[in-house]
Formats: sequence, structure tokens, C-alpha cells
Amino acid sequence: MKIFVVVAALVLVASGCSSDGDGPEAKSLPAESSTAPDPRDGVHCLPVAASTVQRIVAGQRKGIHLVPGRAVALKSPDVDGVYFVALQFKVAGAPETQLGVWEIESAVLDGSGAILATDGPARRFTRWPAASVSASDHNVGEVKACQLV
Repeated sequence: MKIFVVVAALVLVASGCSSDGDGPEAKSLPAESSTAPDPRDGVHCLPVAASTVQRIVAGQRKGIHLVPGRAVALKSPDVDGVYFVALQFKVAGAPETQLGVWEIESAVLDGSGAILATDGPARRFTRWPAASVSASDHNVGEVKACQLV
């Protein structure tokens, strides 16, 4: 399944999804994916403040050192006051870049509000409580797709 996701992501990149010039980390592919839509189909990707990234990383599990990379967000179209944040990160000592998604419950994306771990990497490497939304939720796929552009 992961091979199919990587191949599908490579096809998306080759077919016209390009980096916005933020450097090589912007071209990294997600480590895990759900049904990610084409990010050009009306998904409004938002920047994420450093304070929000710092709060997410502050929840790293004991003995784990997360090195944050690029982060993007998506305001939930389904629930007011909920944002999904996709964060690329490295785990100190491991070569692969990870991509995790966290749900932030806040009226504005300012680093405040409850943080919930949404997908496998977020739950595996941080101690934030698990979100009730599934990793296959369309919002999770859409925010991950934001990492491709």
C-alpha cells in the first residue's frame, strides 16, 4: 500500500504539482497517506505560526527529539474552530522525514487551543491525546496534500 501511495504521489508531482520554492523539504512526500485530493481543487492551505509548531513539538514523547520542518494548515469546513496541521519532521537519529497531522481546537490558528494527534506519526511520536477523527478523514488527506504544493 505504501509503495502505491509513493508512486501515486510521484505521479502527482510529475504531472504539475510543484514546490513553491521553500527549499528541498517542500518536495518531501508524505510518509503515510489517505485519500489525498488534488491540492489545486479548491483546498485553501494556510501558513502555520512558529508558536503553533513549537507547541506541537513540545508534546514529543520522552526520549524522542523532533526536529520540525515545513508546516501547513487547513481550517475544517465541517467544524467551527478546528484546524488540521500537517507537519513534516525528523526524529533525531532517523534518516526519514515523517509527516504527521494534528487537530488544533481553536477559534484562530494562533498556537493556543487543544492539540490532538490525528494520524499514526502524530500519535507515535507525540504524547498529545488521540483525536476522534480518523486518519482517513478527508480533512487529513487535504492537509497532507497541502504539503505537496
